[in-house]
Amino acid sequence: SGLCSQGMAQLAVFSGGGVLLIDRSAGPTPLIPDRNLQNVFYAIHSFVEKKGAYLLDTHTASCKIVWRKCHENVLLIYVSRAPSILPEDVVTDFLDRVFGIMVLVLGLDAMASPKDSLQDAFTKNAVLNAIDSMIGECDVLAPILGSTDIVCCPDSLRLQEQVAHFASRYSAQCAWLHINHRVCAATEGFWNMPAHDSVLLCSYVRSLSPASARDVPVYLPTLCPRQPIRLLTILLTERLELCMLFDASSEATLDHLLAEDVEEAWGYSLPLLHQPSSIYLRRVPDFVTIDTGLSAFLLVDHSTHRHLCSLTPWRPSRRRASATWPSGARVCCSHVSSL
Repeated sequence: SGLCSQGMAQLAVFSGGGVLLIDRSAGPTPLIPDRNLQNVFYAIHSFVEKKGAYLLDTHTASCKIVWRKCHENVLLIYVSRAPSILPEDVVTDFLDRVFGIMVLVLGLDAMASPKDSLQDAFTKNAVLNAIDSMIGECDVLAPILGSTDIVCCPDSLRLQEQVAHFASRYSAQCAWLHINHRVCAATEGFWNMPAHDSVLLCSYVRSLSPASARDVPVYLPTLCPRQPIRLLTILLTERLELCMLFDASSEATLDHLLAEDVEEAWGYSLPLLHQPSSIYLRRVPDFVTIDTGLSAFLLVDHSTHRHLCSLTPWRPSRRRASATWPSGARVCCSHVSSL
């Protein structure tokens, strides 16, 4: 289940000056409703740090507290209560990803003064939604494995060629087809990206509010934490999104893509685009025969940092009676989400 399932764990993010920036938990009530107690946890860490030591974690009879100093001015505190107490390395990786998503949205330079950077409501909501999405990720192994979760389509090579052709046409850094945190086709630029960045990008796209198209600035925590680039997403079918990364100075615009080229390039291949949605639960094509006694499987390719996982490998794919082009893909300005 998710890291903060059933309200049994809570995350707090403090600035270097002791200002509570983010306070998130799952469940109807927070694990630590008293803000003063959270301030005490921060004060304990500050006291120990001034003594020349570094506080990592501590235990009580029923709780575990983990501190993570990710930057000079950012301190993350994770408090969990049995039975939701997880291994330390899992929690540490989660806190690293929380800081990573903050860098992805705000940039590393903004971490010098995170309180000021989170004053903008749109930016803060983007960070909060991304963190909430990571907290509730109960069906995703990508963060744990540090690799990209994929869907194996029957015509994956054709999808790959289509994505690569469209990306090269506009000189995109990379592009991928995204379906609920998983990738069904991508360019070499995406697969060559550090796994930390690609996993965070998929988490971020999943957390964004539904929109037929978006043009948002992002930072890649490993590759370019200080230089923003552009993330363009276009909804191709009900669940499938085309995601592309461009230089900040790129002349590619959503208006142009939506008005002319998207439907021209993708409209004739609608049956191909519906393949990822039709096999999404099974995640492997129907022609792959799997014993009904197999409850689940996980294949990990460590060399390319990708994995394939299915919890219902014997389940037949969901067929669609017809394929129609989404009406939202034909419009631009009024339906474009931008930060």
